[in-house]
Amino acid sequence: MDLSTEYAAAIEAGTLMFYLGGQRRAEALLRPLARPSAEQTARLMTLRGHCEGFAAALRRQAPVTELGALLDETWQVKRRLSAGICPPRVDQAYAAAQASGAAGGKLLGAGGTGCLLLMAEPSTHAGIRGALGAFTELPFHFEPRGSRVLLTEPRHR
Repeated sequence: MDLSTEYAAAIEAGTLMFYLGGQRRAEALLRPLARPSAEQTARLMTLRGHCEGFAAALRRQAPVTELGALLDETWQVKRRLSAGICPPRVDQAYAAAQASGAAGGKLLGAGGTGCLLLMAEPSTHAGIRGALGAFTELPFHFEPRGSRVLLTEPRHR
């Protein structure tokens, strides 16, 4: 989806990303979804609908607070997909960010740890940074060329 330069800049300006630290093995979290229960299947379909809603919001250039609220709805569903997706430290960081002004966000990846993506009015960013000061903030920017391999390890035979 092509975003106007101005709208993409507004989204970047309203987005924060924090590395929460820790390690986990994604397959342990995702194993229950290999053969999802009827309840999990319903949640996955809900997530699909949320993604479509987020895309529609982008097309109409919704404000960053609306995008954040949509991410929050999605995160509330994703965190109930499988045990371990949202451990207490993630819940605590997310709650602190919301209490400091984040409109919403989500944990990137399979869950358990990793990067917390947040959307908020730029005027609230200082408070969010203060609340999440124990974590490393990572820069967030759109990459116009998409994903690229930056380093390739040689194959050993």
